[in-house]
Amino acid sequence: LAVVYFLWLKKGIRPIKIVFLLMIIASVFIVFKLFPTMTNLFIMRLFNSSLDEASGGRISAMFVGISVWEEFPLFGVGPGCYGLYVANSTDVVPSNLTIDLLATIGIFGLIAFTLFHLSLIYKALKVYKTSKNSYIPPLIIALIAFIFLLQMNQGYLRLYHWMLLGIIDGITSSASKQSRINDILKREVNNFSKYNYI
Repeated sequence: LAVVYFLWLKKGIRPIKIVFLLMIIASVFIVFKLFPTMTNLFIMRLFNSSLDEASGGRISAMFVGISVWEEFPLFGVGPGCYGLYVANSTDVVPSNLTIDLLATIGIFGLIAFTLFHLSLIYKALKVYKTSKNSYIPPLIIALIAFIFLLQMNQGYLRLYHWMLLGIIDGITSSASKQSRINDILKREVNNFSKYNYI
């Protein structure tokens, strides 16, 4: 909701948009005042054990992953070795992507992974400036959304993440190549026009 609201604001700030935001805030405040148990349900459980139970144990698993990274901060315990180190089982995996990277390949692996994503996004934006390929902006937004999703659940979603990286790289490479071809054609047409004029 916050993302949609800020995209709406990006089109221009008008009084109705500010009033709408104030109405939402007032509505939330009134609901919490009328139904005080909702405060416990939505906010207070962040500070007790029921949130960990509701998350399927992901929060406690997150702290286990952090402790593994603290033991091996530079290079981790090795790719695919997290479960063997923690529970002597390959079925145990870290609770999210960032902790997986930190615990298995260390801080250098996380930095490389982050730089790879940033460079791909930068390349895609650079290509979009010249080619105006309409597929690029939604794919970048999808990649950023996936990175956030992988902080909550990383199991089967990782395959789609890598697929999305491949699609973005393929489209940007193709659009970049097409843009270079168009530049060459324009230059040749200009040269030919000058030659004919003379």
